[in-house]
Formats: sequence, structure tokens, C-alpha cells
Amino acid sequence: AFIGGPPILFLDEPTAGMDPKARRSLWRCIQGMVARGSCVILTSHSMEDCQALCHRLTIMVNGQLRCIGSPQYLKSKFGCGFTVYLRVAKPAAGTAPELREDAIADSPKESALADTEELQLLEPTAALTPEMQPAHAVFTAAFPGAELRSAHVCQLQYRLPGDRLGCRLAGLFAELQAMRKAGQVLDYSVTQTSLDQVFIDFASAKTSADRKEADEAPDGKGSQQCKRGANAASC
Repeated sequence: AFIGGPPILFLDEPTAGMDPKARRSLWRCIQGMVARGSCVILTSHSMEDCQALCHRLTIMVNGQLRCIGSPQYLKSKFGCGFTVYLRVAKPAAGTAPELREDAIADSPKESALADTEELQLLEPTAALTPEMQPAHAVFTAAFPGAELRSAHVCQLQYRLPGDRLGCRLAGLFAELQAMRKAGQVLDYSVTQTSLDQVFIDFASAKTSADRKEADEAPDGKGSQQCKRGANAASC
């Protein structure tokens, strides 16, 4: 497809089935074509490809374009804010909370695989150790909109929606640095919503809408449409 240096080049899933080394080699070839003035239009389910190659992206769901813009614009416009990781001291031996028999709701053996929605998992706050409690209390007090997503061993993960930040990004880092100086956390990291999450959110919204239609369909045809719609998203 690259022979002759065409002015417009269409590629469909160009890196499908490639190992990482071959994928990066193809990236360099595509970037070289763009540098020489060619316009490359590609479709891909790999957000890594899109992030590395694309100046403008569009997400297609069920045959319709849902958004268009640069990777940074899509993450800022449709992202869910920031993900904050806090690392605290490791818990002392024997202090980590154990799973109790009543932590997971009883489910009949015959329906355990058929209807997994009956299972109720522990809330992340139930896994907080004494070493995590101070950091959790200070962080949630400073940012009431923060949602604890996981607490494992010595790491806390929070989802912090951008519209609930309550201050500028500099204020977030100032608070985290103050927690570090106070010894409440050992280190921290802040990441923006990834393109993968933006893509998944669009696809999940479509799947949820199809499931709702399937539940409302009297003849059961909606369930077949739901299965097709779940595989229709592409970027």
C-alpha cells in the first residue's frame, strides 16, 4: 500500500496480529508517509495505535460518528477526570482484613454461573487497613467527590471527576505533596482518563441502551440486536 507514496492512504486494522516490535516498525513507516505529505486514514480498535499515529480521531458506534477531535481533546471532553494512586506503608503482618463468609452473598450452586449478578462483592472501603485510613480520610475530606475504586495491600486508587475537582490541578498536587510531607503517603501519581476508557464508555453506553431495548422487546428480538450492537463500536 505504501508503494508510490500515494497522497491518500486507507488502512484497516493495520497492526492486527503483529508483535510489539513489528507494530512499532509499521508505526514508523506510517509516520514517514505522513511526514512526506500523505494523508493516512486508518481504522483500529487499538487505542495505542490511535494515540501514537493520529492527529484527529473519531469514534464510531453503531455506524454513527459520535465525536471527532485530537486525542487530547477527546480525553478532556469525554473523559471522567483523573485517576489518583496513593501508596502507603505496607500493613503489619496479620493486620490485613480477611474476607468473611458473609462478605459475599449466598448464591445457589445451580445458579452461580447462570446468574452472576446475585454475587455482591465487598466495597473498596472494607479493604482499608489501619495504614490506609489516615490517607483515605485526609484525601476524601479535601476532595469530597473522590471515589475509592480499589484498596489493595499498600495502594489506594481513586477516581476524581474533573467537574468535582473543586480547585485547579495545581491544588491537587499541592494537597498530595502536603500528605507526602506529613507521612500519610509514600508517593502518588495522577493520570488523565485514557483513550481506552473513553472508547469503552461510548461502547458501554451503546450496549446499555441495547439491553434496555431488549428488556422492553416483547418478542425477544431485542436480545439479538443487543449482541450485534455490542460488537459494532470501532475507532
